[in-house]
Amino acid sequence: MSDARGRIEAAYRRAMKRWELLPDSEAHLTEMLDRLTIIAATVANPPKPAPRIEQYRDVGRNSSRRELDKLAEAAETVIRCVDALHQPAILALAGRGMMRAPIVQSIRKLADEARAADVSGDPAVAGRTRPKNDLARGVAANVIGDFERLTGARADLPADAPVGGGRGLAPLVTQVFKAMGIKANAKAAIKAALAGAE
Repeated sequence: MSDARGRIEAAYRRAMKRWELLPDSEAHLTEMLDRLTIIAATVANPPKPAPRIEQYRDVGRNSSRRELDKLAEAAETVIRCVDALHQPAILALAGRGMMRAPIVQSIRKLADEARAADVSGDPAVAGRTRPKNDLARGVAANVIGDFERLTGARADLPADAPVGGGRGLAPLVTQVFKAMGIKANAKAAIKAALAGAE
């Protein structure tokens, strides 16, 4: 999997040369590469699916919102548990490399993101199946988010515009798809991801 990570990093570094970056962009790159490497590993070695993968079943906007709210509530419960730890438990976790503050920060971010997640674009009524391009659209959305975080600019269509909009975004998504073994049209995936973000 380090080969995919290396190719993804090389693609990011090429794209970053074309972008006007925020001062702290390099600090975020490792986190971005870690996330995309995990996705690439999942694509390369997908779990053995059941005849129907329950998680990919459409449930509709209201059910999705309830699921996200439930996740946020569960995360907040874990935060309360971590906050309530006494010194021996805190030290035991620290001895295993698990520091209390980063644990709480990560779980708080999960709770906040779950609450902020926008499902308004989902159909109100559940459909029968999810589109086959969800993986490509999801990876494109990750890359778009990385672009916005690195540059402070908002990605927009056309994604391959010479200036603004996300210059170099389409070639970057193409290279990330290639590194991950995703066979999809990068421009179509970017367009779908941007449309879903509106």
